[in-house]
Amino acid sequence: MIRVRMGDRVFEVDRKRIRLEALLRDLCINPEDVVVVKGERPITEDAWLEDGDEITVYEVVSRG
Repeated sequence: MIRVRMGDRVFEVDRKRIRLEALLRDLCINPEDVVVVKGERPITEDAWLEDGDEITVYEVVSRG
């Protein structure tokens, strides 16, 4: 199971292995609107997530 934290919400995704890009798509999250952190480091859309991983998704707000 992969745990996804986004604000005060927590999602548990029952997958053994998935690419971050596919996970975000499954959760209807636009990868251009977020920064994803695993541990203490940001990760990119091509990163693989595995069973037991925990990530935090931060929404990015652009102001012009």
